[in-house]
Amino acid sequence: MKNTPIGRARAAYLLAARVLDRHGVGHPLARALLDRADRAAQAAFKAGHHVHDIHASSPERTS
Repeated sequence: MKNTPIGRARAAYLLAARVLDRHGVGHPLARALLDRADRAAQAAFKAGHHVHDIHASSPERTS
């Protein structure tokens, strides 16, 4: 799934969220990952996916 636009967007979003949780929004890495997540989400949207597709429950997060 990570080789699809929605998979890349979801992976970028989750990585950015982890770094934000650990370091905060002022950290340069967090800002760079947020930018990457934004670009990945834009690509997924252009490919026909919806915003809720990125934030939907993924198999990795279900318990």
